[in-house]
Amino acid sequence: MEAALALGMSRAQSLRHVLLPQAVRAVLPPVTNDFISILKDSSLVSVITMVELTKVYGELAATYYDWLGLGILTALLYFLIGLPFVWLARRLETRLHPERQA
Repeated sequence: MEAALALGMSRAQSLRHVLLPQAVRAVLPPVTNDFISILKDSSLVSVITMVELTKVYGELAATYYDWLGLGILTALLYFLIGLPFVWLARRLETRLHPERQA
């Protein structure tokens, strides 16, 4: 802040061009991780999705006697619920940290 003010920037300009970009870069990874965890642990996912997935899994597995294959499919479906948010977080991080591209 002091360097931006010494360069002649106003307080609003220094916040917008110097401090805010640094804060967003530092905060984005933990916030997106927390968001994905909250999404997976939310009542919507745990009550509706997990109950429905496991109920249908149990019915199909009992009918077709394929516990392993259907169990893997159920786990994959649960995994796919949060995957779009992981991709979005990765793209945002890449845009904010172009030097870290792998």
